[in-house]
Amino acid sequence: MSDGGDDVLYRRMQAVASYWNRKKSSFGLGHLERKVFSWSVPDIFNRDLLRHQVKRIPDIFESFASYLNSFAYPFIEEVHADLFSSLDGYVHASFIEVIQVARLDEERPIFGLDVAEPVKDGERSREVYEPTRGDIIVMSSQKPKHVSDLTRNQVSYVLGSVLKSHREEDDSLPPNCCIVQLSSAILIDSYHQTKKPKGQLFAVFLISMETYNRVWKCLHMGPNDAIVELRNK
Repeated sequence: MSDGGDDVLYRRMQAVASYWNRKKSSFGLGHLERKVFSWSVPDIFNRDLLRHQVKRIPDIFESFASYLNSFAYPFIEEVHADLFSSLDGYVHASFIEVIQVARLDEERPIFGLDVAEPVKDGERSREVYEPTRGDIIVMSSQKPKHVSDLTRNQVSYVLGSVLKSHREEDDSLPPNCCIVQLSSAILIDSYHQTKKPKGQLFAVFLISMETYNRVWKCLHMGPNDAIVELRNK
């Protein structure tokens, strides 16, 4: 390492990698995240993408399960609409610079990120994003200016799902560190020793999936479990 500062950064990423090696079996994308990852930018801006899959909800249901299932595609359509709204307002999105990045998994595009300190004056800067578990983000080599920045070539649109964040109460990751699974690893390139990105790299916030995932879980439970789960929210 070149100096003490780099040594501290190196130890932070080592701590992230160590945590992942111990806990990686506990993490994975849910159905909704996989669905989001399957959509291209044109898909997200296509308001009719799910029109033929969304059916009218009937007045009478054969069972409680059929009642819950009738809401599945309308619910996915709601996620799609939220994502559309976020990309439509991409110029206003909050973001943060990535100062270290390391691949953690050989089979899946899962990375440890170490991000910069958020700017304190949020009125003057949008560089205030703090990665949080359940967030859907865009990994970009540019600060968010216009959604067209994501469509100029095939490798510029890389989504991420935050699997683990330092903001959780267990304090298992160093400050400002998180673990993300990406839709592609093409964009991510860093120096082997320092783990610093080759060029600028930013994490741009789009939407949080936490509430969506809780509701989706309820839609696929048995009737008693679903009622209890909904009452607890």
